[in-house]
Formats: sequence, C-alpha cells, structure tokens
Amino acid sequence: QQQVLEALRKVNDPELHKSIVDIGMVKNLTVADGAVRFDILLTTTACPLKAQIQKEASEAAASVPGVKSVDAQISGET
Repeated sequence: QQQVLEALRKVNDPELHKSIVDIGMVKNLTVADGAVRFDILLTTTACPLKAQIQKEASEAAASVPGVKSVDAQISGET
C-alpha cells in the first residue's frame, strides 16, 4: 500500500500543480492480491481534466511491482 501511495504521489493535479496524495484526493486505497483500488476525490465533478488525472493515477499505480490490476474511480464534491 505504501509503494502505491509513493507512486501516486508523482501524479499532480493539473490545476493546483500539487500531488494528488499530498492534497488528499486519494481515498479508500486498498491493495489485495495484486489488485489496487482507490477513489480520486475531485474538488468538482465538472473538472475538465478528470480523465487525465484518472489515467495518470492508474498508470502510476500499475507501475508498482506486483500490481496486476488497478481500479481508479473518480468521484467529486458538488
């Protein structure tokens, strides 16, 4: 779990230019048998770059040794 968080720390919010981990956007992270699941909490559901954030976060988590699958869900505050 710590390795996945470190990988996700490299993903920055395109608008705030800060790590999605450091600003608290990564929620409900679970790692079990190579399957990683987490939520990305956006400040607004209308975020135009949410697909980019989701893609970068999924790729970062998938780069961790031993990870077989990644389920990154986008959610947002209204």
